[in-house]
Amino acid sequence: MLKIFRKKGVARKVLWGVAVVIIISFGFGLGMSQFGGGVTLDTAAGKVFGQKVSVKDFQNYMTDTRDQAMLMHGENYRKFLPFIDMESETWTRIILLKEAERLAIKVADPEVIAASVIVLPPPI
Repeated sequence: MLKIFRKKGVARKVLWGVAVVIIISFGFGLGMSQFGGGVTLDTAAGKVFGQKVSVKDFQNYMTDTRDQAMLMHGENYRKFLPFIDMESETWTRIILLKEAERLAIKVADPEVIAASVIVLPPPI
């Protein structure tokens, strides 16, 4: 087998053949994702109140939902994670935000700070 590769030009032809196969397979694989094979970030993940929610926006809301769960559960986040339906929580978050936007509900920073302060009971 190695004697064949030592002949002049055979190794070069084999390497070119392998390179062409690799290039074609990558081109075909990447090209198929543009023709309906994959989900682009511009497609709609769903609709809320008749408005489309793009996949990109849904991913951003999902990140916000995950961050909120981390803040709520702290060190126990990983213990509670199997019991949290992140997708459902994300849709709930989107619905609440859209409804607050529709009703023009605005919250000032001092109100958020006052609501987030935890008052601990005095030590016994």
